[in-house]
Amino acid sequence: MHLSYSDPATRALYYRLPAFLKDLVAATYSLWQHSSRFGEIFAAQLAELERDRYRSAEEIREDQLTRLKQILVHAGSNVPYYGQLFKETGFEPSSVESLEDLRRIPLLDKETVGKRRSELIARSGVGATVATHTSGTTGKGLQLRISQKAYQRSYACVWFHYGWAGIRRGDRIATLAGHPVAAPNSMRPPFWLRDRVEDELIFSSQHIAPSTLPLYADALADFRPALVRGYPSSIYLLALYLLAVGRTDLRPKAVYTSSETLLDFQRRVMEQAFACRVYSYYGNTERVAHLLECREGNFHVLTETCVVEVLKPDGSAAAPGEMGEMVCTSLLDTAMPLIRYQVGDTGVAAAGLCSCGFNTPILSSIIGRVEDIVVTPEGRHVGRLDHAFKDMVNVKEAQILQEDVNSIQVKIVPREGFGPADARALVRELRLRLGEQIGIRLETVDHIARTASGKFRFVGSKVPIQIGSLANPSLSGTESPDDVVKRNSLLHRSRG
Repeated sequence: MHLSYSDPATRALYYRLPAFLKDLVAATYSLWQHSSRFGEIFAAQLAELERDRYRSAEEIREDQLTRLKQILVHAGSNVPYYGQLFKETGFEPSSVESLEDLRRIPLLDKETVGKRRSELIARSGVGATVATHTSGTTGKGLQLRISQKAYQRSYACVWFHYGWAGIRRGDRIATLAGHPVAAPNSMRPPFWLRDRVEDELIFSSQHIAPSTLPLYADALADFRPALVRGYPSSIYLLALYLLAVGRTDLRPKAVYTSSETLLDFQRRVMEQAFACRVYSYYGNTERVAHLLECREGNFHVLTETCVVEVLKPDGSAAAPGEMGEMVCTSLLDTAMPLIRYQVGDTGVAAAGLCSCGFNTPILSSIIGRVEDIVVTPEGRHVGRLDHAFKDMVNVKEAQILQEDVNSIQVKIVPREGFGPADARALVRELRLRLGEQIGIRLETVDHIARTASGKFRFVGSKVPIQIGSLANPSLSGTESPDDVVKRNSLLHRSRG
């Protein structure tokens, strides 16, 4: 549900509805979205992915290059930004003979996408389109358009990944993510709603607290989902509770995490609590990358959809085992194709083929979107707060810092035009997720400092989580982001 993007009056009306009417709203929205997400293109893409899963590496490379040339030719002919760029740089799309030829095209950053959005939208050769928003871990909001075909194909990629764990359409799903399904200031259940069209139980990630976790667990146990999916920070807190109280009645087929980096200590706790494998899925709203984690722990580039480069600071390719910036080119979207797009995340390059039998290029790990959890005065533990910045077009960057449980500081690098109305809207969006009791102080700054390795930290909290005796010190501020990255990179490489 996209209640996050609704106006305050609509949200207020929704929160006053009884539970059965909220479920009806969810089902109605699901019916409205069903044909957009799961139409003929979805079915055809899913069938293609299943059919091509065991192709040779050479076949995969040839197919990816063909798709790349097609999108480059389309962009040069139909997208004003690329038409001008290719002319200025002397780049001829039809002359591309290898993936390395992409490096002749300059990188594309989020700021350029925001400023030149209209020039990046194709004038023809697209068909129906869908409007979407992105925030990213740096708090930089973008308004995008993607083709209807790309929209369905991206959903097929997700379901193709679910199939690796035996999950099929029609199986019950429980989602713990950023859906504001319950009033932010209410600590009375239910903190979830039921979408009976998709047979999905959708939980609020903003109401997780020691006092509410038994209710979450009971609702999940009654629902008996085949798949639990969502933010790793939210599922991890639930898993901590299950282990702390010794519950063993939640046994899904698999857990899938996305939108944040899945840390190794989180994975271990989840796999122990749910007694199943945990997979990480990497994607983004821009649809420029789909990377699927396999049973061997490698991230497979879904080459039907993207090209992924891992680059060192000098722009050269990272060697196997080296960390670098992820630069992605979409092969899905003809409406607003993003070529050599800097997604803002980092990955570790890998060489060779994975022993799982899926012969695509791989990354050994993805390091990015590492966020702390904000603890509210009521004891709620809230992760993934970047959604509050989705419509903040006058905010260039933002960072949330928490020194104590009673307040947060929000640093803002403003764009021209930022004013009191933007500040009020931002506070309103944060209160939607954090409630009324926590203090929120906004501070405009010229820039936001990076870590020693150049990483951006969107949320930094020194308040420890307080669920059971299994709380991990890495979420309490005792480790730097660089320490977390280093420790989890070593742990990942040591896994069997």
